[in-house]
Amino acid sequence: MISDENGCENLEDLSTLTKEKVFSIVGELWFENSPKLFEFLTDYMSIEGAKVFTLEHAVFANHFPRWFANVVARCPHIDARAYMIENMYVEEVVDPTEKTPHYESLSQFGLALGGLRFHFNHLFSIVNELADLCG
Repeated sequence: MISDENGCENLEDLSTLTKEKVFSIVGELWFENSPKLFEFLTDYMSIEGAKVFTLEHAVFANHFPRWFANVVARCPHIDARAYMIENMYVEEVVDPTEKTPHYESLSQFGLALGGLRFHFNHLFSIVNELADLCG
C-alpha cells in the first residue's frame, strides 16, 4: 500500500490498477465477505434506524449528480464517461425498473416511515455535521 500527501492509504499505485484488479477487490470485499451492511439490515434494522439510514442515503442521492458529474468531467476515457453518463441518467431521470426518480423515491420512503418532507428538502446529515466538527 502507498500513502498520499494526506496520509490516506491507497490499495495500489493507481497507474497499475487494472479492471481485473478492481473486479477482484470488489468481489472479495462485497461478494465473498458478506458486507456488514447486509447483516445490519437483516438483523438489526428498526424503524428509527431506517429513518436515519433513509436520511443519510437521501443526502448522498441529493449530492450524487454534482459529485458524479465531477468524476465524469475528470475521466479521460470516452467509453467510461459514456457509461457513467448513462448511469447518471438512470439515477436522475428515467430508471427502467422504477417509475419514481431515486431521490423522490427515498423521500417517499422517509415520509412513510414518519419523516417530514422538510427533512428531505433541507438535508442535513450526520456526515455533514461530523465534517463541520472535524474540518
